Amino acid sequence: MKKFLNELLTSLVLLASGILLLIYPMESADTACYLAGAICIIIAVIKFILSMKNFTFIFKTIHCILLFSLGITLITFKSIIIGTLPVIVGTFFLIYGSVKLFAAFMVRAFSKTTFIKLFVSALIGIVLAVVIILFHGFANEIIFRLIGVLLIYNAVENIFSAIISKPFSKRKEKDSKDDRIHAEFEDAD
Repeated sequence: MKKFLNELLTSLVLLASGILLLIYPMESADTACYLAGAICIIIAVIKFILSMKNFTFIFKTIHCILLFSLGITLITFKSIIIGTLPVIVGTFFLIYGSVKLFAAFMVRAFSKTTFIKLFVSALIGIVLAVVIILFHGFANEIIFRLIGVLLIYNAVENIFSAIISKPFSKRKEKDSKDDRIHAEFEDAD
């Protein structure tokens, strides 16, 4: 149940991010840079303070400095980050689509309908990712909207996947619980 809620929450965050990128592409990208930079700085400060209490000061200091530097970089050089973000996101979704394509071919022997769904889904993701990577320098606003569409597509797909796989995960949990009970009886003998 916890895994289902995590998947659902992640998908809803992706969906909201995709909608914001679709409606307000450049403003969302600026806000995302500021937010990511602020989060990095806050985490670095908290980790630095906690490391002084736990006597792990030397080992965590480098990590804190790197996080703090990343936060400052994200805030200061947001235009450079925004310029390279489409390539990074496109590469991530290209890899994700390739893995999904591999999974489709793995499932092909078991279920033809699942194969077709995974195959089409993977191809759509790969095509969108390639378009983002190839045309990242032309019009950032259009590219960020395309990233928004890709995030919305991925979120909806993950929501349906989580809902469809929920009954199977319940059955798997029940089977593993039955196996533990059976193992306990065998140990008692």
